[in-house]
Amino acid sequence: MRAGRDLFNDAVPTGANLMAENVSDFLIRRITEWGIRRIYGYPGDGINGIIGAIDRAGGAVDYV
Repeated sequence: MRAGRDLFNDAVPTGANLMAENVSDFLIRRITEWGIRRIYGYPGDGINGIIGAIDRAGGAVDYV
């Protein structure tokens, strides 16, 4: 692989409209950019996507 190239994005036809990141991943990425490191909450059906994004963030955010 050449430096600076993304195999997935290079394989997508030009003009394709695909989401590279879902909203929950964007939310967790943004709050970590703001310096937030701990989130308090109650798990349930409505936030399962966010809980998954916290897990995918690899420890960047603690969920209490």
